Amino acid sequence: FKKVSFLAKSVLMTSIYFLITNGNFSAFHRIKSDELWSYHYGDALSVHIISPDGNYSLLKIGSNVENGEQLQGVVPAGSWFGSEVIEGGSYSLVGCVVAPGFDFEDFELAEKEKLIAEFPNHKLLIDKFCRR
Repeated sequence: FKKVSFLAKSVLMTSIYFLITNGNFSAFHRIKSDELWSYHYGDALSVHIISPDGNYSLLKIGSNVENGEQLQGVVPAGSWFGSEVIEGGSYSLVGCVVAPGFDFEDFELAEKEKLIAEFPNHKLLIDKFCRR
């Protein structure tokens, strides 16, 4: 897990890349900025997104565009999102860029019961992608 920061024209931007393996997941969280996801290597990654108005969308980050995957895609600011390797896959190497740069003050990890109370129609998804 590597974090790289750039300063260009007074705009701080952060970039990370990480490896996620089958059986692991990135728990639901949200940040205050848009987040650009990019495919690097391995199997596709499913990014599950719940927008502030409760709409669900699936962003598949991968190289098989004929199968609905995208080489890069954006998770809009303020959306709850979690991710996992696609079914049948073994690992995904992906990257994320945030501008202005990521700051833990802008990060919120979901609390399962609160998120279910806000979006009861997504209970099964929330149960799967929350650790607390």
